[in-house]
Amino acid sequence: MNIASKVGSRIRTLREAAGLTQSELAATAYVTHQSVGNWERGNTLPDVQSL
Repeated sequence: MNIASKVGSRIRTLREAAGLTQSELAATAYVTHQSVGNWERGNTLPDVQSL
């Protein structure tokens, strides 16, 4: 498992524990829900500003 997949898995776990949808998390982080989906799948990593 690469670092992007590990980070994505952690983001998904924390988002679900908080009871948030991808869209709700995206609005909080000022990104699109597609970006959140890409993070969670390990396709991309969030930039520092999004964290």
